[in-house]
Amino acid sequence: MADVDVPWGMLTVAPDGRMVNANQRIALWSGRPVDALVGGLLFKEILSPASRILHETHYAPLLAFQGYANEVAFELCASDGKRFPVLVCAIRRHAAGSDGGSCVYLTIFDATETRRHERELTQARRSAEEAAAALAVSHRALFEQKEALRVTLRSIVDAVVTLDGNGLITSLNPTAEHLTGVMQFEALGAPIHVLGTLLDIDSHERIEARALDWRTRTIVEACLILRRKDGAERQVAWTAAPILDESGTIGGTVVVAHDVTEQRAALRQLEFDATHDHLTGLCNRREFERRLAVALKTGADEGAGHALCYLDLDQFKIVNDTAGHMAGDQLLVQVATLLQEGMRASDTLARLGGDEFAIIQ
Repeated sequence: MADVDVPWGMLTVAPDGRMVNANQRIALWSGRPVDALVGGLLFKEILSPASRILHETHYAPLLAFQGYANEVAFELCASDGKRFPVLVCAIRRHAAGSDGGSCVYLTIFDATETRRHERELTQARRSAEEAAAALAVSHRALFEQKEALRVTLRSIVDAVVTLDGNGLITSLNPTAEHLTGVMQFEALGAPIHVLGTLLDIDSHERIEARALDWRTRTIVEACLILRRKDGAERQVAWTAAPILDESGTIGGTVVVAHDVTEQRAALRQLEFDATHDHLTGLCNRREFERRLAVALKTGADEGAGHALCYLDLDQFKIVNDTAGHMAGDQLLVQVATLLQEGMRASDTLARLGGDEFAIIQ
């Protein structure tokens, strides 16, 4: 078997482990001439140290037990110390015309490409494991961010609604559910008007998409009235801002609404208290003087005529002294009511203080 063109090695090993026959392919791989191989060398002597251990612990016992070994990975150790990976298939057969026992016939294949593929596969597996680990970390971080955002949205005091690029609701936090009276599972995938009707705070006219346009890049701010499905109305400070992706494309809208009903009512009450008498509800002295100045100016600029009337209650002190201040207050309220009944909408009736009243017509 001296044909070097044979792509695999062929080797015969005697019962004592000595090589008795070898082809040129084995000689080429081991870096030794055929004569040196079959001149008394043991098969395990042309193996690397690690392969010799494998030969004794795995290959030899397996061959002795079942009479063959299939695709055992060894490394041939060349005379110059270089290693050459091979796969060995061996079978034990009785040597013809011999009474010295059975010989082992080995077919040996070049495992260079197999080793390379194994290394590439190992590297690919390691890379896949690293990528999977990185993906798991990224997924965990993304989940934690999402959970933090969810907790933030649930705890924020303002109503927050998110819409997709088509204006359909994608999320609703608990404050928004409380403000609108609509639960998230009812609103998901529905247009914004499912939450209620938007009205202009001054004209009370219905507002359409003018107050919320997810097709523009501008931030829309407005103070509106939200009429719920149950008919209740809430005044809200409304802010709508577009959501942009990494490329700058508008992917949706986030709406933040703050209920200002009580706040505006308190502000109106403060404004009323600053210009009106707390007992009778009529204009106070300060507001009367302001309106009198306006009347004088319009009279001078436009030639408009006005009348000024001053009144006080004679002997009002006697009522306070004899019946008490509570009775005096009730009398002032009754007088204010009687005077107000005779006033026109354009007239001003004011309590200047004590029992003094004034009228501008």
